[in-house]
Amino acid sequence: MTILRSLAAASLLLALAAPVHAAGSYHVAHTYQLGVSGGWDYMTLDASTHTLYIAQGDKVVVFDTQSGTVSATIPGMAHTHGIVLSPDGKTAYVSDGGAGVVRIIDRATLQQTGKIAVGTNPDGMALEPVTGHLFVFCGKSKDLYVVDLSTNSVIAQLPLPGKPEFPVADGAGNVYDNIEDLHQLIKIDAAQNKIIDTITFEGCESPSGQAIDVANKRTFSVCDNGRMTVTELPKVKQIAMVTIGEGPDAAVFDPAQKLIFSSNGDVGTLSIVQELKPNEYSLVQTVKTAPKGRTLALNSATGDIYIVAPDPAATGAGPKPLILLDVSK
Repeated sequence: MTILRSLAAASLLLALAAPVHAAGSYHVAHTYQLGVSGGWDYMTLDASTHTLYIAQGDKVVVFDTQSGTVSATIPGMAHTHGIVLSPDGKTAYVSDGGAGVVRIIDRATLQQTGKIAVGTNPDGMALEPVTGHLFVFCGKSKDLYVVDLSTNSVIAQLPLPGKPEFPVADGAGNVYDNIEDLHQLIKIDAAQNKIIDTITFEGCESPSGQAIDVANKRTFSVCDNGRMTVTELPKVKQIAMVTIGEGPDAAVFDPAQKLIFSSNGDVGTLSIVQELKPNEYSLVQTVKTAPKGRTLALNSATGDIYIVAPDPAATGAGPKPLILLDVSK
């Protein structure tokens, strides 16, 4: 009851807070035809090279944000999910859930150079900068594999309490991951490869997407019931709740603008939340995107958001062609 009263008080403060971001400033500026159809998952953008990597079925689609065209595809996979880029600009790691491996991609040639066997349905991944290890979360086997990228070998495996979604690293030696089916957040010590804290969220159903404000030590988990919950780090304490769109899947934080973005697939919207203070947040804009537009990527250089969705104008049976929306200021 104490937690619920605290969250109620925080929600009231959020409702009364005055937005500092101009309402209506974000809009869908461009719609691009990707020339592919079917399922898709995570997107990762390298702002320095204007390259957006999109996990799409049995391939990765490579999109040039400068020219607005698909520049290449990386084939030969089973069912792609997550994409992580190495900080040296040379390598990409793709979780192939259908094959139970992490595929290693040379970013210069876009060729596969190796693979690392992990658990069943590897999905979300996070590169932990202190150890330099890749944390691979497997949805069906409900476990975590830790990969030493200096040798591309698994050095640890640990069971998880439930189904993992959208991990993030805090830059201080910890990795945080939503446990979707138990409405939890777990904290993992990257040096020990050990779960050291767990909280069960109040008022948050099926948390999926997660973003992080490293400077202010906050994570933002988006929930199926149209809520975003804010967690204080490193002690892992739920401190606030914001109303967003229904059925969110992905979230990202823009430190330059102090904005949290949530792509809401059920209603086809983008919720934009302003971080007024580390404990004070306000929904400042809702942008209409496209039905099932559920994953997103941030262009850190421009503040633009990219969202993939099926083309709502497409007719006929079968998988719909995919479009990419550029949501800009």
